[in-house]
Amino acid sequence: MNPTAGAHSIRDAPTAARLGRALASPVGILIIVPALVIAAGVAVMMLGRRATNEASGGMARRQLAAQAADVRHDVAFALDQADPVLGRLRALADPALPIGEVGPRMHDLMIDRPGVANVS
Repeated sequence: MNPTAGAHSIRDAPTAARLGRALASPVGILIIVPALVIAAGVAVMMLGRRATNEASGGMARRQLAAQAADVRHDVAFALDQADPVLGRLRALADPALPIGEVGPRMHDLMIDRPGVANVS
């Protein structure tokens, strides 16, 4: 029996066998296990980031669409009130009317009309 046969057998082994032995060694395990844990953590983090971006993007689009619909409704409501207010203001536009009589009527036109801040 050759006493040096075991010592040189790893050098004579194919590359895959040498790599397998190196990874199966205690040092190889100390390197491989943390690397696998880090790789799994990075994969989960990337998937979670993608899902969060998609969810927040969809939520922002839905919220923006709802706000646009609310603004559209408010503007349409305010414009629907413009004709009656302008019609009543035309009646008050007579320069012969005293301001003491016109002022309270103009104030009454503002009351309970959303979007009307002042009348002049």
